[in-house]
Amino acid sequence: MTRSDRDFTVLIHQRELDHLAGWVLESPATETGGTLFGFWTHSGSPAAHLVLGPGPGARRETTAFFQDRTFVLERGHFVGRRYGLQHIGDWHSHHALGPGAPSDGDARTARNVFEHTGFTRFLLLIATTHDEGDAVPVAHGRTQDSTVRVGAFLFERGAADYRTGRWAVLPGESPTATAARRSRLICGAHRPLRRWHVPRAARAEAGPTPLPAGSGWYATARGQAFLRAIDTACRAAFDGCTMVLDTDTGELTYRVRADRARASLVFPSDFPHSPARILWREDHRVEQVEAGGEDPAAIFDSLSTLMGRRSARHERTDDEGEAR
Repeated sequence: MTRSDRDFTVLIHQRELDHLAGWVLESPATETGGTLFGFWTHSGSPAAHLVLGPGPGARRETTAFFQDRTFVLERGHFVGRRYGLQHIGDWHSHHALGPGAPSDGDARTARNVFEHTGFTRFLLLIATTHDEGDAVPVAHGRTQDSTVRVGAFLFERGAADYRTGRWAVLPGESPTATAARRSRLICGAHRPLRRWHVPRAARAEAGPTPLPAGSGWYATARGQAFLRAIDTACRAAFDGCTMVLDTDTGELTYRVRADRARASLVFPSDFPHSPARILWREDHRVEQVEAGGEDPAAIFDSLSTLMGRRSARHERTDDEGEAR
């Protein structure tokens, strides 16, 4: 498998790269790795919202890494059910194996993914350890100046080659990853380190700017507190609560359901300057109302009232049908 000249962009928060670098530098003499969870943008670029490290049953060797599959399945089920994240790829370190590019074994692994799953795309990150300012990987161990360089490679079903990516690194932490790690079912590196280097994407790319709100309201301490309040209230009242971020527009959607009623809270990228909206489907039409203000309790009350009315309407319709 060869390299394609068609570039793509990986979207990721700084803190997730910090965790990845921490895991790599904790394992200086053997390969390590993990799993990537996130979404695919409308343009087909991967957005990695959560980087998972090696599971307790992972096997590390000098020239190979084998992830704990049970660990991945359990954690993947958790972040998929709670946050709507998808398994979008894997990562591992190469250390002294030469350039940070996919080996023949990596290519075979990617082909196996397509053979055994319904995936159409698969992201592979490869990390190599370098001395600061040196292009040569560190062979054994690391120094205080070691830096982790991370390459991104996109494999696509039916393609004879892979694509090499560049990076759009967003400041701060991924709100979803932060919430997942607070659950204590998802752990980070023992010591996340900002000792990584990635080739950055040009900001003058055609099309929408990726994640324009990545450093905006929901990535701030206030924004995360707001989302936690909304999430806590909704999970106590509704089923099927999921949060989805449109990485092309920065619009964040929180979806809920209760019985047969379904609705979405939609927060624009410049919230609270622009108000949130409540969307629901009624008689094959999409209706919406404005959820004004920035008080999570008030927004939840508006959503709860609307959901209660919809549930009551469905109950009356059911009763009338049974009576007839």
